[in-house]
Amino acid sequence: MKKILLKAFENYWGGKPKLEKLIFKPIPDNSVRLLELENNSIDGMDGINPDDLERIEKNKNLYVIKQPGMNVGYLAFNTEKYPFNNRNFRLAINYAVNKEALVKAFFAKGKIGEVAKNPIPPTIWGYNYDIKPYEYNPEKAKKLLKNINLNKTIKFWAMPVSRPYMPNPQKIAESIQEDLRKIGIKTEIISYDWGTYLDKVSKGEHDMCLLGWIGDNGDPDNFLYTLLSSKNTKKGSASNYSFYKNPEMDKYLELAKYELNKNIRINAYKKAQEIFHKDVPWLVLFHSKQLIAFNKKVKGYKLHPTGAKIFRNTYIQL
Repeated sequence: MKKILLKAFENYWGGKPKLEKLIFKPIPDNSVRLLELENNSIDGMDGINPDDLERIEKNKNLYVIKQPGMNVGYLAFNTEKYPFNNRNFRLAINYAVNKEALVKAFFAKGKIGEVAKNPIPPTIWGYNYDIKPYEYNPEKAKKLLKNINLNKTIKFWAMPVSRPYMPNPQKIAESIQEDLRKIGIKTEIISYDWGTYLDKVSKGEHDMCLLGWIGDNGDPDNFLYTLLSSKNTKKGSASNYSFYKNPEMDKYLELAKYELNKNIRINAYKKAQEIFHKDVPWLVLFHSKQLIAFNKKVKGYKLHPTGAKIFRNTYIQL
């Protein structure tokens, strides 16, 4: 595919868009895309490498729009497999990984990301601010592993593609691997092409895997029910990649799914986050900011929380 050309629809109910034409030009490599923006071959780009943020901000002809993202990046533990069926093992990994260091290393020194403690981002209503995150404490992690027989090398699945919530998954995996090595957990990083990767993790073939989620609609259900309900653990179509099942969690997720009273829903989701924190089916990692860069002649664009690209009010100022 070389490009997608869109033309303005004059009879659109919300008013004719300000741009007559809009061209989407696929450029797979982020660095190449930035070069095209710098050379005025394109007018805007997303998929910005965190390390390139400062370079863009220093360019007098370009600007960056940033806002908190509706996303989460995480390491899912396959709770149906040993030793991940042992809560202490999952908890040990939560203590072993230095998430602050990861955010500084992979999110432009922390400018475009934050450490996560819950499976939903703070941009979503119902977020439980009272949850206390697990600290970085390798010694505590080692104590939790004392009675666990680690007679295997863990297959650590790392995504083959960068996503907003996981800008450099292979390097992130290597950093986590090193943290785990320090407490005596041996891992082997493996990957597949993106389609195969998603297919295999939906079938539960992994030990643990890096993944994430970008919200579709701003409702906590879109995160919590999709990613943690036992109803979403059917092999081959699972979206609960930890294959985590807890009847108490399901009770609150089902209540909130069909309840109309928002306050009741909020309380149910806060309780679900408490259960998640106790059971640790994931190492919850990051929330990233949304980013998009433009030539300064482009005006009027606004980021959408879901990541949708809406250009209706965007225009070129010559």
